[in-house]
Amino acid sequence: MGNHEVIVLEVDSIRELITVLLPDDVKVSVNPGELFTTKPEEEKPHRSYKRRRVEEPSSPPTSHQDKPRAPEEKPASAEDKLEDTCTDMNFDFSVFVLNDGAVLKVGSICFVDSCSSPFIIWRIFKSSLGGSAFVSNVRCHSEGGKVISVLHNFQVTVECSFVRPCSSTEFSLSSVSSEVYNFVFHGQTSVFLSQERNFGNVPYLRELRRHALGTQMRQAVSSGISLHATRPSQPISLGTFEPFHDMTIFVLSEKNKFKIPFSLRSGYSLLDNLMGKGWDVKSLRGDVVDCHFKFVTLLTVYLDKKKFTLKFSFSYSEAPFPFGQDYREKCKALSL
Repeated sequence: MGNHEVIVLEVDSIRELITVLLPDDVKVSVNPGELFTTKPEEEKPHRSYKRRRVEEPSSPPTSHQDKPRAPEEKPASAEDKLEDTCTDMNFDFSVFVLNDGAVLKVGSICFVDSCSSPFIIWRIFKSSLGGSAFVSNVRCHSEGGKVISVLHNFQVTVECSFVRPCSSTEFSLSSVSSEVYNFVFHGQTSVFLSQERNFGNVPYLRELRRHALGTQMRQAVSSGISLHATRPSQPISLGTFEPFHDMTIFVLSEKNKFKIPFSLRSGYSLLDNLMGKGWDVKSLRGDVVDCHFKFVTLLTVYLDKKKFTLKFSFSYSEAPFPFGQDYREKCKALSL
């Protein structure tokens, strides 16, 4: 006002008046034309009183002499670095089924080619839906088949083709279970943020569902094949039916009454794509080379109309010859 700097307290757009605070702490209401602005020596934030109350409801009221404080910066921790990687534009997965049938899970232990130490998987992602999948691992320090510590400052990201999952008998994570849980939580956060960013991306959401179903089905088939029976005691439930994804994945429809069988004769190409190679066989003796095996002869996916859940059942038989790469052709000949 004039050549003086004033603080705007309130703007009345109806009466076309502006209430300002003069340097001598006097409040006056003037017309906009009576004000003119000059460039201050130091740039200061100008906010109306009402606007300050809306933007900063939790902060106590300050006088006009107070200056805004810059936010304090804290050094980035290891957890912050992990969270930062969750905000990029990659497509993240909790579980992933490789073409060779290996299943990768966030929080599980694995080996990376050319590295002698085991790693913990804390992220599985793809830069594009049609591209290769990558795995981020944190290195472990182990002794005598037991992981004793996790090296947070040592991390490697590799393609899935260079990762081999470890069996539970190779290494134990019991002594570092609390640290592993942290990696699992960070991995699930990555998946959540990826799903949130890609809420309308149908191919990505369907691929998530496909890998989750494939993992569940592969494990159920392996555990369901016994030494003496020819089928599991009851069908396996895959959880609540999701029509939008499940009908496309399994080609279920009203025409086939939401029930579709897959047999050895007709081929397992769809199931191979879902569960990876070797899902339909189980050796009778894992400790014996060239041992006889059991193989799946029929697998049926269907909708349980009473519970509205997706289920599947399967039957299997025993092969009288050792396992080989041409096992399916030989198994087909047995049923002719």
